[in-house]
Amino acid sequence: MSLQHITWFEPPPASADVPSGLPDLFADDAFRQPIHPLAQRAAAMVIAELAPATLAALQQPGGGKMFGVLLVCDLSATPRVGFLRGFSGKLDGEWHAPGYVPPLFDEAARALWWTDGEAYLATLDAQLAALEASAAYIDAAATLQAALTAQTAELEQLRAMLLARRNQRAEQRAATLDDATMLQQLDAASRRDGALQRETKQRLASAVQQARSALQPLTAEHTRLRELRSATSRRFMQTVYDEYDLRGVDNVRVLLRDCFAPHDPPGGAGDCAAPKMVGFANAHGLRSLALAEFWIGSPPTHGGRVHGVFYPPCRGKCGAILPKMLPAPIATPIAMPITQVIATQPLLESAAPALSSLADIPVLYRDDRLLIVHKPSGMLSIPGRGPRLADAVQTRAQQALNNPAAVVAHRLDQDTSGLIVVALDAATLAAMHQLFARRDVVKHYIAELDGTTAALPAGASGTIHLPLRPDHYDRPRQIVDDELGKSAATEWCVLQVFANRTRVQLTPQTGRTHQLRVHAAHPKGLALPIAGDRIYGHGPTPAAPRLLLHAARLRFVHPWTGVVIELASPVPF
Repeated sequence: MSLQHITWFEPPPASADVPSGLPDLFADDAFRQPIHPLAQRAAAMVIAELAPATLAALQQPGGGKMFGVLLVCDLSATPRVGFLRGFSGKLDGEWHAPGYVPPLFDEAARALWWTDGEAYLATLDAQLAALEASAAYIDAAATLQAALTAQTAELEQLRAMLLARRNQRAEQRAATLDDATMLQQLDAASRRDGALQRETKQRLASAVQQARSALQPLTAEHTRLRELRSATSRRFMQTVYDEYDLRGVDNVRVLLRDCFAPHDPPGGAGDCAAPKMVGFANAHGLRSLALAEFWIGSPPTHGGRVHGVFYPPCRGKCGAILPKMLPAPIATPIAMPITQVIATQPLLESAAPALSSLADIPVLYRDDRLLIVHKPSGMLSIPGRGPRLADAVQTRAQQALNNPAAVVAHRLDQDTSGLIVVALDAATLAAMHQLFARRDVVKHYIAELDGTTAALPAGASGTIHLPLRPDHYDRPRQIVDDELGKSAATEWCVLQVFANRTRVQLTPQTGRTHQLRVHAAHPKGLALPIAGDRIYGHGPTPAAPRLLLHAARLRFVHPWTGVVIELASPVPF
């Protein structure tokens, strides 16, 4: 066994302090699963060991990296507990680093063909670039474009002239119905115009065809080189995929391509910290007990990662790989994290004092990065055009905080009430947008449906999948369109059934406009509109003077502190 890759805890931790095994790393509540204290301890040790030069490089713009620790135990007569270290991709430009598990491929074997393969691809790239920059290619392409432009312009001018002549002849015919000679002259003029049109079209088409013929051998060569490069690149990547030696339970090899079949693996698949560590553990007879991945350094250029914060494994890559490498997860109760930030890392400065309201809008949470308020029904999330639509949550936040950078991170319909998040600076807005895009923000709505049905008894639940698109002829209405609509999914659960109402919880999995309202009202959805819905239902009534839809619960990991933010807003109906 490669003992240099394992750090054993000394003195050994008590049995009660050792986790029994890995939970489901990709459950919907994965970000709420607690980071085990031993994993936190190991993470702090890894950070403390980083060389100053490495830390400085990680702090450079875009230079941050995901690290990880995997708690393991050996299966000897006297089991020991320790941990493995891993990092995603390369560290300091190298695949290998002392003390860290190696990559899942043989770097020496790759080097035997990698250089030649990359050189051949570079040669094809150079040939393509040289062809595109050659005078012959540029001139032939310009000649064709000029011929096409001239064809369009001249035909447009000709059509306008011939239309004017035709209209003039029509007026003359109407005024000289009894003049046979004049009518014959007008018919002859029509024939001359027709001949002129055919001659012009033929002449212009001939010029375009001649230009195309001159360019054709050059474009054929360009296509050949491009297709050759594409085919070579595919073969190149197939070789890369097959090099990865992923080890599953009982040291059985897992093929990288099988994890993503029928599609090709995405770039960088297999190079994340978690698969490296799990593969090493499986190959050396170690049992995986707990995993913790954490970001060190500056955030990536796309945002969404914060120095010193723990993150669950990525779903796009590790979500396809790790389930094939690990045994069935152990059952773990849902618990709030004991901490989601490495103890040795500095957090934000103390939060700013809370406001009680923003001009009568209740404030439920505030720090120096985020503001979460209860939006009343009838108020806009962001201001519209003109002074009549100026009053909005965003406007009031900017005025109350004297902060023009305060911007709502998502929107609620004007008629919907409930929790809405306001980012107080551009970086936080970008980070929140990343959370929403990755569907890492859980939102629960409460709605009362207008009516009851035997299909919706108390306790019934399910998921609605109905693709939506705008009704271009009746905006802002959204319609279900199986061909052109964007995918939309809503989880639902019936909470209570009254005499003429059905109270439900709605949890959107996507964020399409009017999604909950359409999914409730549509016959293939719940088939009952939300009470008070002026677009998809019966509109306001004395019993439902407003849309009875309320954003009641909100849960996400704070993008800067890593603390789980979970808030509830009382339902006002």
